[in-house]
Amino acid sequence: MSIHATVIGNLGADPELKFTQGGDAVLTMRVAASYKTSKEDVTTWVRASLFGKRAEALGRLGLAKGDKIAVVGTLYTREHEGKTYVELRCSEVELLGGKRDQQRATSAPAPAPYGKSGHGASAKHTAEKGPFEDDDSLPF
Repeated sequence: MSIHATVIGNLGADPELKFTQGGDAVLTMRVAASYKTSKEDVTTWVRASLFGKRAEALGRLGLAKGDKIAVVGTLYTREHEGKTYVELRCSEVELLGGKRDQQRATSAPAPAPYGKSGHGASAKHTAEKGPFEDDDSLPF
């Protein structure tokens, strides 16, 4: 019997792309799935593995620790040295965003300085800045 599961969480480390002796790609990801109870925050760590060409392609995307993902696949446990590990063999992976996406969304690029040509504004910026030629002509 197999258990089909979806785990949504954050990468706890940068994913590792390795290759088998036969040349098949294996992408291993540590996913921290967290939830809150009335008494505590609980985090379950899941080792998710993706195989083949999709693993190789996803491994080259530059996923990093902290990125949010959803992994879908067959869930199983593995015993090692008296500890139980939860693992997932992925059939699907969905990228849900990450630290870099959040930083891009919250930090807009700094506006180029308004000013006359020759006072720090590029010719391109001067041509695009609109009807106000310099700070003295702004209505506020």
